[in-house]
Amino acid sequence: MEHPAYRVLDPDRLRRLTQRAAIRPHQGDAKDQRGHIIDASLVVLADGHPRTGDEIWTQARRRHLLAHTQQKDVYVALVGYIERHSGAGRWCAIVQDLDRRFRLNHPIDDWPDPKHALPTRKPVAEAEAIRHELAKTQRGDDATAYELAVCRAFEALGFVVQHIGGHGAPDSMIDAPLGPLAYRVQVECKRAKIHWVLDPDPAEAAHYRERLGAKYSAMVGPAFEQGVNLRDELLAHGVSCWTSEDLEQCLDNAYDPVEMEALFTPGFTRQHIDDVLWERSHGAPKRTAVVCDLLRESAARVQLPSRANPTDAPRLDINAALLLVDGALIALGAHVPCTHADIEAAFRHLTDPLVGEAVYTDATQAAIVFRRTNAP
Repeated sequence: MEHPAYRVLDPDRLRRLTQRAAIRPHQGDAKDQRGHIIDASLVVLADGHPRTGDEIWTQARRRHLLAHTQQKDVYVALVGYIERHSGAGRWCAIVQDLDRRFRLNHPIDDWPDPKHALPTRKPVAEAEAIRHELAKTQRGDDATAYELAVCRAFEALGFVVQHIGGHGAPDSMIDAPLGPLAYRVQVECKRAKIHWVLDPDPAEAAHYRERLGAKYSAMVGPAFEQGVNLRDELLAHGVSCWTSEDLEQCLDNAYDPVEMEALFTPGFTRQHIDDVLWERSHGAPKRTAVVCDLLRESAARVQLPSRANPTDAPRLDINAALLLVDGALIALGAHVPCTHADIEAAFRHLTDPLVGEAVYTDATQAAIVFRRTNAP
């Protein structure tokens, strides 16, 4: 069973994709059929592991998806999706590697899972109430109500918020209270009558940035047509484009202002928002956990009392640890190597006074020994 700590996609988004993928597409509707396959592929690839088209089809069938889709159609649909999006200059949620396998558009991670689950976060306390408020106001006639709902969302995520509003003024500005890492964002809100925001104006969203002393500008609305024209305008004016769903994902996964700064990069936030979950599940925390697991297993071998003189015992320094971990990863079928930074992070974790599994051998902090050699 897939462990939730190692998903790459937001759990709520994954649920919606699964529901959509389970609906039988209209016969003869090629576009509907392609969308059905893409949804199912996103569900299967949500664990971050690359797969062939045939493997995706097999896994989808096991989840009671793609019941009316032929095996060969999955590869054709995925290649076509990548070609269409790449040709139009649009971001692809799924990419294909040189070995013809498909994966989500994140860095490759073929390391084993940690032996113990990584820390997870619960949704912010007000997530459900704010979700309801955003849905209620984003298509209504009251512009101020939607602005206040967006402000409430950012405030719940840890920002200091000031609603301004009114004619000839920005809707709001938000500050990340991070001391020397603090940053400010000008926020403009756009409502939509039916589906898309019909009048997105990145220039307006950037108009007050310099006057407010803001580092970033953001435009928030129910949904935007994510075409090339709007993308180019966003880049030209230095504006990030958020949907209400993007904000909800941040709330559901308790994103914080440090993680969220990258989401204010100009362009569509949807292209970056899953990167935060990827980093939590497949980035530095996982790499540190796996290196610690492998070093614990090695400790019993390198710390045996087999020598009369302890000074002749091998030292578990950074280079020795790197060799041990890389050898173990290769034996487990991984191709992504360990780095010096990974070893240093593991050493810092293991010797932290609040962890206390290992100690440095001397003041140079170049090598460690484990307090106990029986791995937990």
